Amino acid sequence: MSIEKNNFSYKNLETFGDRIRHFRKLKKLNGSDFAKLLGISQASLSDIENNKSSTSIDYVINLLKNSDVNSEWLLTGIGNPYKTPHHAEIIDPGQSCALGEPIPAYGPDRPSIGPAVDLLANILNSGDQVIVQALMANLHAFNRAVEKDRAQLSRIQELEEKCRALEERMNAIELKQAMGDKSQAA
Repeated sequence: MSIEKNNFSYKNLETFGDRIRHFRKLKKLNGSDFAKLLGISQASLSDIENNKSSTSIDYVINLLKNSDVNSEWLLTGIGNPYKTPHHAEIIDPGQSCALGEPIPAYGPDRPSIGPAVDLLANILNSGDQVIVQALMANLHAFNRAVEKDRAQLSRIQELEEKCRALEERMNAIELKQAMGDKSQAA
């Protein structure tokens, strides 16, 4: 079965285990290294990937904190496997980011994100489907707003580049005119 989502074609990624395996392979990690990232044994990872067992929310949180996996895709299969379109590698907590870039690190350097992930995990573990659905609806709305802001920032950057190019052309024309005026005066 092939599912089309956001210009990606996912084959047989209907279960959480399928998506875990797919993400591990996208990252070009072997089972041992990926299991360490999750904080589980390689045998447990194999069971999860083969849909023989489920995983604790704590292990999912480890993956979300220590990689660039898109939580919505991981949990539901909807969207892109990556948080960002540039397919970043496993996050290095020492990285910094420029204005307009996604925050590249989770953990001790960015303590405000950990409690948010913990709160989300607590809500998702509550079992209250009404609250979980409301949370998901709000997260989708926030995500749409972020994507809209990114699109607007991208458009502003394009317009700034066009303005710089026009300014350079105008300066070249003015210089050419000034050179022509000097040669006519001589």
